[in-house]
Amino acid sequence: MKNTFFLIALIFCGLSACADKAVEPAADDTPPKEAISAAKANINKQLSQPPTLPELPEDAPEIGTAVTAMINVVKPADNAPAVEPGDVTTVMWEDLIPKDFQPNVIMAKYQAQIDNMPEGAPGEKALFDKIMAEFNSAPPNDALAGKQVKIPGFVTPLDENEGMVGEFLLVPYFGSCIHSPPPPVNQTVLVQPQTGKSIPMEGIYEPVWVTGLMKVEFSNTDLAQAGYLIENAQLEVYQEETN
Repeated sequence: MKNTFFLIALIFCGLSACADKAVEPAADDTPPKEAISAAKANINKQLSQPPTLPELPEDAPEIGTAVTAMINVVKPADNAPAVEPGDVTTVMWEDLIPKDFQPNVIMAKYQAQIDNMPEGAPGEKALFDKIMAEFNSAPPNDALAGKQVKIPGFVTPLDENEGMVGEFLLVPYFGSCIHSPPPPVNQTVLVQPQTGKSIPMEGIYEPVWVTGLMKVEFSNTDLAQAGYLIENAQLEVYQEETN
């Protein structure tokens, strides 16, 4: 489970980088090839489970890629649904985190135990659960309740309707909730799209902007727990910039 612990550190400590407005992952934050391979294998293993996901394309983002690193190099797709204008607040993932929450401090507290834990040791799962419990104890940002927000992220489908994404989890890092572990509760958003304002299942490997009414509301899904809910959501799909 060392690869899993590495991905925990990458995802959670990346939150601190976001708080400092860093949008590019540091060079030493790149997941090792074995961690990427293991996570991608786990994704492909789960593709046969409902909802039926399209095959992971070769050019998909690497596991752990932050959406904040991608939105600077992508543009709205030509066929993206137009998001209706209005009194909308653009928020980033650090805005969902209470200002006094410090994920790097939590990881630092357990780093020595992670480093000294042999692969497959009896206490490995207990340590993992203990770390996850600390991250999931962080409260949401109540100031976002009732606001019309726009936030970027990756789509993790919970269901589909005639090839379109239905209810889904919005997450800040590619692969979250499909491989283990999911992000903390206050970094996971349950999204309910408007009819006709969702995206095809084939588009779930691209970053999206989600616009809708934000609620600070706990949800327990088959894939992960979510600390926020966005209702009546509209989606904008992004694609790579071309010269």
